[in-house]
Amino acid sequence: MKSKNILKLAVFSAAIMIAGMTQIKAALVSTNTVQDITFTLTVYSQGATTHPSTNVTKIAVVKTAVDTKDIIHALSTNTFKNPKLVLVVKNNGTTNSVDAFEIRDGTNPPVVVTGLSITNSFSVKSSTVDSKTGIATGVKFGLLSVSVTNSTQALSLSGFATTTHASVKDGKSILGVDSLTADVSGTYVTNAITNVVSGSVNISGHSISKIP
Repeated sequence: MKSKNILKLAVFSAAIMIAGMTQIKAALVSTNTVQDITFTLTVYSQGATTHPSTNVTKIAVVKTAVDTKDIIHALSTNTFKNPKLVLVVKNNGTTNSVDAFEIRDGTNPPVVVTGLSITNSFSVKSSTVDSKTGIATGVKFGLLSVSVTNSTQALSLSGFATTTHASVKDGKSILGVDSLTADVSGTYVTNAITNVVSGSVNISGHSISKIP
């Protein structure tokens, strides 16, 4: 059994909740803020037991790399050329609200996907706010949980996350954008076999577009 089976997950149960810094000024027009999500993981699986000689027993560990493109192919059966997994945040005129995970591939229509759960729970933060300009900066340190599950497989990760807040101008409006980086570890369970996972999860960058 190879740990790469994680790429064959067909259904994910999804939600994302990344509590951001305070939104200072709401957008006057509805816009989407789009950020890239990246995964860099290694799955450690129990390998074969061999006997090179009569008195020697060797037990191996198999390492399997899992990256963002692997997760994308797990989330959709579509054929992509240069896909990105993104977090789309709808700025609806009053506050920032999470809208969707999407796969974007050039000028092709976005593919909305479900099933990825990312939760930034207990945290402490520092921040600086200019009440005149509405510009805010800050950093938050917290505990991140990531899970991907279906009826036969479960990926469960957790770790220390650093969330950096910045204010982005969209015309006369100011939008809050949080970037996140986390070192994670956990387990991947399939066929009643538990494998060990380590790596990182990142949410970064931003682009702004009007909501149709």
